[in-house]
Amino acid sequence: ILAHSTSAFAQARFSPDGQQIAALTGNGKVQVWSQNGKLLRTFGPATAFAYSATGLLAIAGMGPTRIWKPDGTLLQSIPSRSDITGALAFSPDGQTLAQAALGREQDAIYLWRLDGSLAEVFRGPETGGVRDLAFSPDGRYFATQGVDRAVRLWQRGVGWVQVFLGHQAAVGSVAFSPDGQTLLSASDDRTIRFWLLKNPAVDALWGETGPISSLAIHPFSGEIATVSPERRVTLLRPDRDGHIGSILPRFFPAHRAPIRGVAFSANGRYLATASRDQTVMIWTDQGAPVQTLHNTAQVENVAFSPDQKTLAIASEDGAVKLWHRNASGSFSEHPVQILRGHSGAVKQVAFSHDGTRLVSASVDRTLKLWTAQGTLRNTLSGHTAEVRAVAFSPNGQSIASGAADGTVRLWRADGTPLRTLRGHQGAVWTVAFSPDGQYIASGSMDATVKLWHLDGSLAYTLKRHGSTVRSLAFTPDGKGLVSGSEDRSLAMWHLDRILKANESAEACRWVQNFLHANPSVQDEQISICGTGLLKAKSP
Repeated sequence: ILAHSTSAFAQARFSPDGQQIAALTGNGKVQVWSQNGKLLRTFGPATAFAYSATGLLAIAGMGPTRIWKPDGTLLQSIPSRSDITGALAFSPDGQTLAQAALGREQDAIYLWRLDGSLAEVFRGPETGGVRDLAFSPDGRYFATQGVDRAVRLWQRGVGWVQVFLGHQAAVGSVAFSPDGQTLLSASDDRTIRFWLLKNPAVDALWGETGPISSLAIHPFSGEIATVSPERRVTLLRPDRDGHIGSILPRFFPAHRAPIRGVAFSANGRYLATASRDQTVMIWTDQGAPVQTLHNTAQVENVAFSPDQKTLAIASEDGAVKLWHRNASGSFSEHPVQILRGHSGAVKQVAFSHDGTRLVSASVDRTLKLWTAQGTLRNTLSGHTAEVRAVAFSPNGQSIASGAADGTVRLWRADGTPLRTLRGHQGAVWTVAFSPDGQYIASGSMDATVKLWHLDGSLAYTLKRHGSTVRSLAFTPDGKGLVSGSEDRSLAMWHLDRILKANESAEACRWVQNFLHANPSVQDEQISICGTGLLKAKSP
């Protein structure tokens, strides 16, 4: 018992060699004690402290952060970048100190080298509300938590890469498992949560310079093209097992304003990008420029016809515009047809797979069904807010649409309504049919991807992103679903694993230790996960 303290302790930790105990007191002091309870040193004022693996002690407060050697001599003084420091943590190798800084304009996480030089600065959501920091065992990542109830994962050299949502109150502490596969968080909501960092059902990439506005998948190679408001196109090829992240992406700048849409031609030889600079640019699949088409308004989306002879755009001026390919292989300089009928901006266009029909989605809350020759066949009404997304089924018998009213609607090929799919808690930004036509995927402002059966029943809700899911596309073989989000992340969902997963077995694997060790759990409760656990618990 450290009986000499005059204030309650807010935090206490052993030194790495176990010979000393450092404690942060309620009156803003750090006291260092020997194991036998002798007070050795007092530092302050202080708001946070951290030990390195080599026994260095970092103490932060209202001024500079100081790093002390085990014998109590000063090693380094790091100038303050803010009014106060909220949390400190050393990397596992002891060569880097992470500091969560608080201040009106200085909220950030700073990584410092031991010589006092600044290595990296991270800014993002709630960096000023961080109450704890923890490095992964390999030092590549660190986790933070804060008053916004979110747990965030950061990658050194990249930035914020993942968010974990679920706590109902501020999170007070985070820690990695020794193998680095699991992240734990403790919250004021009286729960401890375990987060699986490497999920075999999904791969994720982060590091885009901005939100992913749209994505498309090459019809043969499976290469993924993404576009961002930061005016760049990124090309990423999954490896032979369908994983992303093992091969470095290629990217190239494009346009003079944010890019809103991207599409591959059916033969995969060309890529088209649509921008708010009022142009559509056509590229080879390797990123070489081919042609630029000029519109008289911002371009929201673009689509190739299946025979690749027509290019359709969704225009901000409320029109659908068609360019035709001429004998030389280039598209006409000006649109050959302008389809008018919407009373608001058109957000997306899509061709049927046989190329005979075209459907458009608009902020006027309607969809319009056109013939390939530009004749209006039907107006699809039913959504109560702007329609953001539309897609034809592979067999051309159905149309799916997503809207800001939070619903996905299914329509027959002639435009008559079939059913409404409800479940999203925010606007639906994107919809897509699986290649076999058995599933519909939707992405929403609620940060989820939902997978639906054709009868309208929900098959799965997929959670990985931390913000609006803006775009979706199935891989050509139907085994994967790619989603892009405003949180700068790209996710590859391995549907061949998700759809075959045994949810009960997976749940039992996660809770078996709890069921086995918790004295309040009855034998009959353990038996729900099989007799193996019951036998293990029985004497």
